[in-house]
Amino acid sequence: MKPVDILVIDDDATFGELLQSFLEEEGHHTAICTTPALARQSIQQSQPDLIILDTVLGPENGWRFLEELKGDPSTATIPVLVCSAAVRDVIAATDRLRAQGSEVLLKPFDLDELLEKIQLLLRQSSEPS
Repeated sequence: MKPVDILVIDDDATFGELLQSFLEEEGHHTAICTTPALARQSIQQSQPDLIILDTVLGPENGWRFLEELKGDPSTATIPVLVCSAAVRDVIAATDRLRAQGSEVLLKPFDLDELLEKIQLLLRQSSEPS
């Protein structure tokens, strides 16, 4: 897989660090943000190739942040992998998420499945519209 810039947005810093370590071992540049506010700054500074987003971000709402991303023309085309343990909410939203060009990965997950989802999203984002 070609190296990509990945932004992980998750309020669990330990989980983010584990993902960062794994993805960097796979050759990807990975940044971690624990809040949507930090993520907004990071996205403005260097637009990532892909975002891994938890929907439960402490007191903040990952769903609202995803709507904001997809509603902004400057970030709408960034592929988003929704990675959450909020199983019911994510399953209920799967069709809508896929229609937005996002993909779903439920926690806990297999690392090979993570890489497959990343590859799928990157392939989809590089296909002509």
